[in-house]
Amino acid sequence: MPTKKSANQKAKPRRANVKTSVAEKPQTIAGLRQQLAESLQREGATSDVLRLIASSAKNLEQVLSAVAENAAAMFERILQNAVDIKSENDLMKKQSRSS
Repeated sequence: MPTKKSANQKAKPRRANVKTSVAEKPQTIAGLRQQLAESLQREGATSDVLRLIASSAKNLEQVLSAVAENAAAMFERILQNAVDIKSENDLMKKQSRSS
């Protein structure tokens, strides 16, 4: 029967069990950096919109305009990332065929 931990004991954080080869690690790191950059951009955009809402709650048109601009910029980045990923995949397929 498992024992219960006392209320003052903290759970130990677990490390993700991800198996990657040495060759894949730079790609994994680059991918994680890209995800972090995108998350920070989203957080910044959200902060800008919330700040605008708080400062001009009566001016709905200005708030909606800012939301639309931030959404358009975010979708543009997503689209560019998708194009970049497709280009990389196409290049890898081409290289694997020629090998």
